[in-house]
Amino acid sequence: YKKYYGLTSSWLLKNLSDVDSVRNYLEQSGYKKIAVYGMGSIAELLSRQFERFSDMEIKYYIDRNGRELVYGLDGLEVVDIDGMAEMEQVDLVIVTAIADYDDILGEIKTKYKSLKVVSLEEIIN
Repeated sequence: YKKYYGLTSSWLLKNLSDVDSVRNYLEQSGYKKIAVYGMGSIAELLSRQFERFSDMEIKYYIDRNGRELVYGLDGLEVVDIDGMAEMEQVDLVIVTAIADYDDILGEIKTKYKSLKVVSLEEIIN
């Protein structure tokens, strides 16, 4: 929980000082179509932030329990890593489950080698 606390603290402080690190990262890299890995409270915060973006959007969510969840935040589909093959191609996957990032990255890269994957922690910091 310490990692998540640090992430949310940094994120909040940057937003309070009018530094939108998520928007800045996505704009600088040219990413518009995003998938989010994770369905917890951090993903919900990220979803709310995307509501302010008119030129970038979350296309779907990914979760280990994706087959059971079916629909996630904002009524968007939730899939597991295997299910990503059936979904619209995205520019980037943002992993909100930062404590498990290395394992998640490995799982995704095993199946989708060319897909760009980044931890939300890397974007915020």
